[in-house]
Amino acid sequence: MVRTRVWKPEKLFDSDHFKSPPTANLVDPFVNTTVRTETKLRDHYDALRAKGINHKDAKVSLARKIAGLTLSLLKNNDTYNDNYEEHLEERKKLRILVGQTKH
Repeated sequence: MVRTRVWKPEKLFDSDHFKSPPTANLVDPFVNTTVRTETKLRDHYDALRAKGINHKDAKVSLARKIAGLTLSLLKNNDTYNDNYEEHLEERKKLRILVGQTKH
């Protein structure tokens, strides 16, 4: 049996149709706080705005970036480091030094 959707024009403009999803209410305070701080995430938001992307779409992009970072941090049992590039360079130098001492 195949289910099909029946188009009902009276439901198209129902007030429930335009409500935000429940996850938007959870993420919005984090995004608003991020936009007000001086971090790399704020730089990402500013770069999107400089490209001409409107405020709402930039906030959605920022929310997705925060969600991806959060998932990665939870999976790797790690903490957020805003200066991750510097941390990564230090780790690479340390690996090179450890590799040279083994020979």
